[in-house]
Amino acid sequence: MTTKQFLPLPYGKDVYSELKGNGCYFVDKTPYLKELIDKDKSNVMLFTRPRRFGKTLFMSMVEYFLKINSANPGDTILQQKLFKDTKILEDREFCAKYMGQHPVICLTLKGVQGKTFKAAYYKLAELIVAKANEYSFLKDSQNLNDKEKAKFDLLCDEMYLKRADEEAQSYVTSAIISLARMLYKHFKKQVYVLIDEYDV
Repeated sequence: MTTKQFLPLPYGKDVYSELKGNGCYFVDKTPYLKELIDKDKSNVMLFTRPRRFGKTLFMSMVEYFLKINSANPGDTILQQKLFKDTKILEDREFCAKYMGQHPVICLTLKGVQGKTFKAAYYKLAELIVAKANEYSFLKDSQNLNDKEKAKFDLLCDEMYLKRADEEAQSYVTSAIISLARMLYKHFKKQVYVLIDEYDV
């Protein structure tokens, strides 16, 4: 009698790189990447599925597939590793066009809450600062002007955003649009924005 070895179930894992890196059981949903990115021409898409249906994991997969290497644009070594043995890699034309070729802003609003407006606003400001700092290379971008770089510096300044005055609030409410525009100017490529737990 032999004991069959099963892959571990990825219970509680919603980050694609962790799931693939730990050799967990994985249902290959990569064919949906082409449906989502190449065939659906909508500017905005809403994923409506019940809780625990893998929405967060799917969005993480989209992020890892598309995300450009800011230090070395065109390098897809990470994607080749994470998507090894998946169906999507068989489509070389699609992968050459999209895989590792686009800037991505991916954030979750899960922790943005509070008993008062101020408390929730502070959480949102912290999220914006953390997200902006992921793109610190924009500070030295040759494609951004001084005004844009000054605005980016403010998006990285938690103390400034937490002033919560009218000016600071305007920076927070327009932060994602501003970051997307800056990333587009820097890379000259379409920017994808993924927002999880938007209904928090």
